Amino acid sequence: MQIDKQKVKEHFSKASGTYENSACVQYAMAKTLNGMIDEREYDSVLEIGCGTGVLSQLFVKKHSFLSLILNDLSDSMLEVCWQKFKEDDRITCLQADAENLPEIYKNRFSLIISNACFQWFKDLNGVLLNLKNSLKKDGSLIFSTFIEGNFQEISRIGNVGLKYLDEKSLRQSLNSSGLDYELIVKDEIQYFESVREMLRSFKKTGVTGLSNSVWTRSQVLRFIDEYESLYKDEKGVRLTWRYAFVKARLP
Repeated sequence: MQIDKQKVKEHFSKASGTYENSACVQYAMAKTLNGMIDEREYDSVLEIGCGTGVLSQLFVKKHSFLSLILNDLSDSMLEVCWQKFKEDDRITCLQADAENLPEIYKNRFSLIISNACFQWFKDLNGVLLNLKNSLKKDGSLIFSTFIEGNFQEISRIGNVGLKYLDEKSLRQSLNSSGLDYELIVKDEIQYFESVREMLRSFKKTGVTGLSNSVWTRSQVLRFIDEYESLYKDEKGVRLTWRYAFVKARLP
């Protein structure tokens, strides 16, 4: 999909104060991802797209490590996360676009983790190669990402949804990287009381569910009417999330 990194940064920065109380699916993803991490001591760990620290807290509570770098594109998100760990001298922060990690991180990490972030990368092939080079010999890369089929209900209404990488393309990128990997795809259905509540949840989490174009009031009302006519039942308004978990390592 077409990525505007500045808009991504702005959306998540605005949501830094409301993200944790609204990101239910992302929290569930983080719990699953944390369970995929082998229980051993890690010397140097990098978390990409830490946000407010949903995965970070789970990781720190469960796993042993000597150092952890928390990275995010949004300085506002990173600041919220940092407040939870500032007394832990094993943990530092890196505000940067993880798509362009500096050369100093080559062969640096025994573990790289990331939850619900990789869908924002413009060049996944390049990212995977860069992260592969950042791993130590026994290192692992474990991440989750939204893929095609995510928000499929939105995509079916006037083609207004964002375009996500499909599973086949994700596998091709992983194959090209030369990493050994396992890939698991999951679907989750979430229900809202109304489309307006769904749109409010997007705003609270910084998720960009719709296209980046500015809508008029009449366009918003038309979208709400059409969505509810197609996807509302006795449980509420339906929204499908589709995401993949990847556990990769050097061959």
